[in-house]
Amino acid sequence: MKALKSFFLLNLLLFTTTALDAQINTEEANYRNWVKSENSKGIALVIGNSNYLHNGKLLEPANDAQLIANSISTKNYDVEIGLNLTKDSLEKLIIDFSEKLKRYDQVIVFYAGHGFQIDGENYLIPTDANPQKKEEVKLECVNINSFLQAINDPDKPKLIILDACRNNPFKKDWTDSQRSLLTEGMNNVSAIRNSLLIFSTTKNTTVLDNNPFTESLSAEIEQGGCISKIMSNVASLVRKLRPNQVIWQEGILEKELCFDQSGYRYNPNNTQSNERNNLPDEDKDGIPDALDNCIMEAGVPENSGCPPESSFDWWRRIENENTSPTDLHKEAIVLSKASSPDAKGKLSFMYRRAVGVSRNYEIALQLAQDAAKEGDAFAQNNLAMLYMSGKGVPVNVKNAFYWGKKSADNGDVFGQFLTGYCYEGGRGVDQSDSLAIIYYTLSANQGYTSPQINLALIFADENRGNDMKKAFYWYSMAAENGHPKAQNNLGSMYLRGDGVEQSDIKAIEYYRRAAQQGHKTAQDNLLKLGEKW
Repeated sequence: MKALKSFFLLNLLLFTTTALDAQINTEEANYRNWVKSENSKGIALVIGNSNYLHNGKLLEPANDAQLIANSISTKNYDVEIGLNLTKDSLEKLIIDFSEKLKRYDQVIVFYAGHGFQIDGENYLIPTDANPQKKEEVKLECVNINSFLQAINDPDKPKLIILDACRNNPFKKDWTDSQRSLLTEGMNNVSAIRNSLLIFSTTKNTTVLDNNPFTESLSAEIEQGGCISKIMSNVASLVRKLRPNQVIWQEGILEKELCFDQSGYRYNPNNTQSNERNNLPDEDKDGIPDALDNCIMEAGVPENSGCPPESSFDWWRRIENENTSPTDLHKEAIVLSKASSPDAKGKLSFMYRRAVGVSRNYEIALQLAQDAAKEGDAFAQNNLAMLYMSGKGVPVNVKNAFYWGKKSADNGDVFGQFLTGYCYEGGRGVDQSDSLAIIYYTLSANQGYTSPQINLALIFADENRGNDMKKAFYWYSMAAENGHPKAQNNLGSMYLRGDGVEQSDIKAIEYYRRAAQQGHKTAQDNLLKLGEKW
């Protein structure tokens, strides 16, 4: 241990932290001042390197590290998190952690970032590394075996998770002869005693930056249970989403490592709590009395007593700014475990819009195609949007219209809006304002603000709808739904008396509502009237 410590540089630790439920180190890196939390089961070191200074910047590892840290902290673990660490910072953090773990019974280590093998040895890559040839890797990167030896206490169960089998971002600067000898991914790692090493993919293979491993693992940890079952669930889900990504394990724990069951009960109508619903809840369990017969444990319905949730209601729930990232991840995991067209359609949307999961158009397309062919209207609209935007598939407005209209005719609010949009602009179909109005109206009557705005714009145009009363009606609908553009335009209609009796008071009221949401034109309109917002 002493020899190893002399190998690491003891410079000032530079790392960032996040505030979580359990103890997490903030500024003090010195292990002598570290205080173990009461009732703590163990300690975890979580590292995420994204902002590489020279080559290979990654989008996800720092975010993934915070996800894992949050999940572990809810299970009575003290968590130390380091983000975007240089070599000096990473080595200092490892040594510091090796002293702190002596006070705990269980140890967890998680690393996300670049990692690869050179000459059969595996390395974790600090953010300031820039080896110009393979011999410099040993000087600028951290050897995994050295890392493991630093935490090698055989009496403590150690769970080590590495989401690091990414490509070598430096090899493009190396000579052809050096590149020809490289092997992708990581090599076998010799597990230390009483430890389980988990890799996001098998040896000599790589994973994409936005692979689903960490998000799946985070959600499973929050659900609780023992690591063997957790990894079985993660492997199954990853295989479903990424058939070529195979989870790899080395070593064995002398005693199973388990996380407390969360007791999480999934409420299909509110991911936060019943407090926002203000619905009767006699047993005070956070779930409205009307839904007590459709409680879902870990996302699995106990019975069929749940009222159906429309795709529009689901969309409004997950797009709500009060819905936490943790709940969005849980939502994605629940949907991933299902095989119904409805679940595939919703999960496709989440991958397309990066809601609760990393954006992945390839997966979104596959899920949308599968569910659309099975008749799911929401999936049909997702497929249409992918064709319209050219994400994951070449732009094809005719295909976009085809699937959008199928979705619309199956009653989907978004498909109806998209079909109206296609008719209005002649996108993939002959232009027709009359048909655009029909489909916009179908969507608008379900409470969707976008078609309400478009209808108002059509009717306000003297060369098209030329009906200010109808324009006023649809602006009013959108304004009451909180749309700032509609509120501003409604204010202008009151100010001019277009389609409604003139009223300066009403004009100022609607301008102010829009201005308070940051609408610049509404703010300027108030200033012209000598009003503040």
